[in-house]
Amino acid sequence: MATRKFKVEGWNHDASTTAIVTMGGVQVFSGAISTAVVSPYDGVTDPAAGEIHYILSWDYTNADDTAEQEVACSIEITAGSASIGTVKVSSGDTNSASYPAGNEPAEEIDSNWYYVGLNDTPYGDGSSTAIPEKKNILIDGSSPTLLTADADLGVNEPSGGISAPTFSGWQFALESGQTISYTQRIPALVAAYIA
Repeated sequence: MATRKFKVEGWNHDASTTAIVTMGGVQVFSGAISTAVVSPYDGVTDPAAGEIHYILSWDYTNADDTAEQEVACSIEITAGSASIGTVKVSSGDTNSASYPAGNEPAEEIDSNWYYVGLNDTPYGDGSSTAIPEKKNILIDGSSPTLLTADADLGVNEPSGGISAPTFSGWQFALESGQTISYTQRIPALVAAYIA
């Protein structure tokens, strides 16, 4: 068992935005999102020129760090609005830092190492059908609304297509009172590097 750190990429769209995060049935965050306020994605241009913002962070004591775990998680926007994106999970600072540059399975953020959180190592093989760090995503208890045909979305189509979307790297825009719930995948801590 170890305390793992979590960071959520996204954007804050209102100076008054607050959120409550529940993980494994335990509230792990409640309060204001303090990052800069930017306009929501307009379908063409990313807010803040695509700059990454970490809008939420929390710690969670994981049951077993030797194998991947799956834990129910929810993020409720209680005021304002925000876009919820990729969730990064700490990977273990000692062994992550020991990997040679360019081979590390994680990235360093604020002196801690985190798995990247898309549909590649350690979550999948990078294919369009590989499941990323979040699965079983629901918005207010329902599957995210998508257009009816793969061709309708073009480049904005989720990985896996409309028929089997994985939502790797997607942002979900939520208004006050809305909740995203999902199964958070928590990979094992990084093992020591062996050349």
